[in-house]
Amino acid sequence: MKRIVLVGGGHSHLHCVKKLKANKQPDIEWVLVSSSRYQYYSGMFSGFVEGLYEESDIRIDLLQLSKWVGIQFIELTISSIDPINNTLYSASGQTISFDYVSFDIGSLNIDPNIPNLANNSIAVKPNHLFPKHINDLRCSKHPVIVGGGASGIEMALSLLAWKKKYTPNDSEVTLVHSSPLLHSTGIRSSKIITQLAHKSGLNVVSKETVATVTKENLITQKGIRINYSHLIYLGGPQASPLFKNSSLPTDSYGFMLIKSTLQNIRYPHIFGAGDCISIESDLNIPKNGVTAVRQGPVLWKNLNRLVQKKDLLEYQPQKNYLALISIGNHHALLTYGTFATSGKWTWYAKNWIDRRFMNQFQT
Repeated sequence: MKRIVLVGGGHSHLHCVKKLKANKQPDIEWVLVSSSRYQYYSGMFSGFVEGLYEESDIRIDLLQLSKWVGIQFIELTISSIDPINNTLYSASGQTISFDYVSFDIGSLNIDPNIPNLANNSIAVKPNHLFPKHINDLRCSKHPVIVGGGASGIEMALSLLAWKKKYTPNDSEVTLVHSSPLLHSTGIRSSKIITQLAHKSGLNVVSKETVATVTKENLITQKGIRINYSHLIYLGGPQASPLFKNSSLPTDSYGFMLIKSTLQNIRYPHIFGAGDCISIESDLNIPKNGVTAVRQGPVLWKNLNRLVQKKDLLEYQPQKNYLALISIGNHHALLTYGTFATSGKWTWYAKNWIDRRFMNQFQT
């Protein structure tokens, strides 16, 4: 019997676990390992911040899901991997053996190049750490979010919407960003979201890059000091140190380097998907939920095919994809390629898609 260990409860691994309900093979033992019993869906974080969802709405119980499917679940944080002896290690010294292993552990949000950032900001990733901070964030006098991408914009506008509704006399929220808002999605969407951000009353500090952080201020490279009571950094994904610590091949940023078959470029019995990896043939593939969802079916088939000694499939990234970004008050921005539009109907479309995704894993 071969043992396949899935490390992390990300989108691609959730797809594999769901498929196991009706497709388990007697000669394969599957094990799911995660740092937390609960996997939180980041696509609904904005609605949670705004008060539109309860915590139970945005999380998947990996223990109950594993029991429902009939596989073992281990709550453990993996700190390193021995690819030669096929062993996973935790910081406490616990070990898990495997024949094949896959990583879908997401990314981090703390930039190691910004002094004091880690000690003075709220952790959003790993995503199970964030919900315990929600009340402090909502009551914060001067919350500051750093990052002009979708995550930073959603967080800032959702928090502002909550504060306007429940604490209208204390509704200051600041967004700091270095590049144009949503610059990676095109000029039209960047223009629309910039107008919406200013119209909402969000305090936007543009073209500023954070240089260092103190207990009360962040200081930009231009020397501007911005006071905060709570700070969230969403300036782009950072790699887990796990792969470099294990001497696995990585890109220049520390993300595990894989082939289009989702296998590590040096060790074919090690797979990866989602935000924690980079594909050698296309290092610019975006690290987002859409990518991870599309990698899931390829990962599922290839893990089984490798055990069965069959040829593996290649993941083909989308050129364009639909993205829905919550902008507060039951409104969302929809983008597809260079097209962009916003409205109330787009939020209801996002809500329907998000709830449909979550309903797949209700046991």
